[in-house]
Amino acid sequence: MKELIDISFSLANIIPTALLLFVVLYWVIVIFGAIDMDFIDIDLDLEAEIDLDAEFDSNVDAGDIDGEADISWINNILRFFNLGKIPLMVFMSFVALPLWLMVVNANYVLGNTTLLIGIAILIPSFIVCLFIAKVLTMPFIKVFAALNKGTEEKEILGRICEVTLPASFEMKGQAEIDADGSHILIYIKAMKPEMELKAGQTALVIEKDNQEECYLVEPYEHYV
Repeated sequence: MKELIDISFSLANIIPTALLLFVVLYWVIVIFGAIDMDFIDIDLDLEAEIDLDAEFDSNVDAGDIDGEADISWINNILRFFNLGKIPLMVFMSFVALPLWLMVVNANYVLGNTTLLIGIAILIPSFIVCLFIAKVLTMPFIKVFAALNKGTEEKEILGRICEVTLPASFEMKGQAEIDADGSHILIYIKAMKPEMELKAGQTALVIEKDNQEECYLVEPYEHYV
């Protein structure tokens, strides 16, 4: 037992050991009710908006150029690993244990005790463990979907949202809802073919489109 503790806390294994201890401590605190299970979580709806203003004086009128850069590829990577479908710490639990086992055993077999080589072993091991966690968390997706469905729709349907990425009847966009102090980001589409929603515009959430996995909205000015 002492040998295992010494190996676990050696420089070569300190990072995966620290991660595992953090996960264990987190669940102990959750069990005793000090924090909620979703205390540490991430928002998948990450966007970046870049506004570019340019002025031209050479025989042309001055003008502004506005652009938006969508970094939705990050969302796609996170969704691939089931993040957003299950809580972050559930996923990390399935990463931390196999990562610790893999790195500790690899360093033991190689006889490595240095941090630098330990990191070189850690990086590919972490990537492998992401895929292991993806497979292991698959059965939990429907469980958390069922738990969140009622609460989510109750919080979203009928609320006013602010469009953050443009949307139309054909093109999916995103919007933000201020739900009692917490911000909820949702995918949206326009309710009718002739509607277009621009960034910064307010809209009303009408219903959920389960097939497209988004919410159908209408411009809020239709109701005022």
